[in-house]
Amino acid sequence: MNAIPGWVEWSTLVEGLVESAQRRPYAVTFFPETREAIDANDLDETSARYAAGLLKERLPPGTVVGFLASGGRAFLVSLFGVLRAGAAVSVLPTPSPTNQRGIVDQLSGILRSSGIRHLVVSPVFDELARELRSRCPDVALLWPNPTATRMPLPQVHRSQTAMVQFTAGTTGVPKGVALNHGEVMAGIRAMRRAALLNPADILVQWLPLSSHMGLAALVGQIVDGGTSHVFSPGVLRRQPHKLLRYLADRKATVTLGDNASYERLCTAMSSKQSDGIDLSRWRVAFNGGEQVTAGTIGRFKATFARANVAPTTMHPVYQLTEAAAVVTSKHPNASALTVVVDDQKLACDGTVDLVQPSMPSARPYVSVGPPVAGVELRIVDTGGQLSGDGVVGEVQIRGPSVTFGYYRDLRATTRSFAGTWLRTGDRGFSWDGQLFLVERRHGARTLNGAGNANEHILSSDGEPDSDTDSY
Repeated sequence: MNAIPGWVEWSTLVEGLVESAQRRPYAVTFFPETREAIDANDLDETSARYAAGLLKERLPPGTVVGFLASGGRAFLVSLFGVLRAGAAVSVLPTPSPTNQRGIVDQLSGILRSSGIRHLVVSPVFDELARELRSRCPDVALLWPNPTATRMPLPQVHRSQTAMVQFTAGTTGVPKGVALNHGEVMAGIRAMRRAALLNPADILVQWLPLSSHMGLAALVGQIVDGGTSHVFSPGVLRRQPHKLLRYLADRKATVTLGDNASYERLCTAMSSKQSDGIDLSRWRVAFNGGEQVTAGTIGRFKATFARANVAPTTMHPVYQLTEAAAVVTSKHPNASALTVVVDDQKLACDGTVDLVQPSMPSARPYVSVGPPVAGVELRIVDTGGQLSGDGVVGEVQIRGPSVTFGYYRDLRATTRSFAGTWLRTGDRGFSWDGQLFLVERRHGARTLNGAGNANEHILSSDGEPDSDTDSY
């Protein structure tokens, strides 16, 4: 794989942070809702002392540490501190602080099945942590005292597990997807190369940090020495107009969201409150984590044209927990490809027949682009044989950013691989070298916005309500 201009091939997240602090020490990550910020130099220093505190408490190497976190400066310090101590991080899904009981069953199931015995907890989730400990009494809360000075830390290698992120769990107990440092870094490099990102880009994101794409994008921006502005998902529910103004004021170039969030921004942009906004610097709007619809892309282009946003800005991607960052991504200088097919024929025999949009059975499908650098993708039928272009089958992938297996779940790992190929369970077809998704494994057809798999993101944000005027 060719190197990204300006990108040095760091092998671990730890190495990336240390080098970023030396190259761009004043690159800042902002958390506007809590008025917090931390630069790379401070993050390097404080996370190193946090790691030393963990080692003084004898945290075993290779331990997976769960995070019940609401973002903020302390989150980043503890996240990189755990990694620098030779442990792995697992950012767990969190509810709205006013509605925590509904997720206790899910989280306690995750802790029991995965064997996670250590938690880092933001104060806003203290009550949730107490409830979890009542069900899982062997779980300990980590409150390390950072050392006054830096101490020697263990060498972290690319083959060590860096992250364990859990699947949605719609068909049972969520499975933990294990990704080592090398896989995470490969995914970050490929995502940034596909969108031509560089340290000068200004990222604004609102996906939850328990979302693998949200977490990977943030740490990727940090290790590349870029500036980030991190919001909770609830910002879309509270005051989306303020977010649009924030994008304009900060001259944001890259955003990270899902299809439903961009629909909300389209609605906000259509109101008089957004008159006069200039978003001409906005060039990449990553759209992933759920189905991307032709209707949303069309509305985004039409609505944001008056804010001087280029028609190529909407950037559909294919993302799943089993691969770091993204699997496919469109080219940033091209519009997303949409094909209109006979949906009845597609449902009947699984073949693509292009038709006019006026036909009663016509249905648009949006491309999520070709595979990113290093990732191989194929479509196979139920017998495991390759499907031709325009024939629906299961999407299978392999590459340096794809997981090596599920955490402490050999049976799930064995069932999910066909040789070296990961069986995603998603169904789609290839056309003109690009991937079109028809059905995700949770059962939602990718049709005109039906079946929003991540609807909870906009109603359960894991953050306390805040006055967005404080931006």
